[in-house]
Amino acid sequence: MRLRTVDLVRLRPSGRARHGDEPKPDEAPLRDCVLAPPGTGPGQEDNDRASRVDADLVVYAPVDADVLATDRVRVPSGPYKGDWDVAGEPARYRSPYTSARRSGTVIALKRTGG
Repeated sequence: MRLRTVDLVRLRPSGRARHGDEPKPDEAPLRDCVLAPPGTGPGQEDNDRASRVDADLVVYAPVDADVLATDRVRVPSGPYKGDWDVAGEPARYRSPYTSARRSGTVIALKRTGG
């Protein structure tokens, strides 16, 4: 089975605008990502509830993905279309089944309220 990758947009707060208005966030592309429902990836066994992050969607991104816990992620199209909050710190990993250069980042997302 071949996974289809998608390009997302990272939204990072850019400070305060004049007159207290909410500023437009800085946008940057997140390329070659895979979207999955929570609890479907490797290492998602339910045996470590203390370190678990509650998520509505999981993004598997390249290891160099520039994403912070304070960012949001925009899914531009498809069934998950919309803006999502990053839920906790993104986790970097190395696959035990491939070479070291085949690493990645796991980003847990929660649906943005409102």
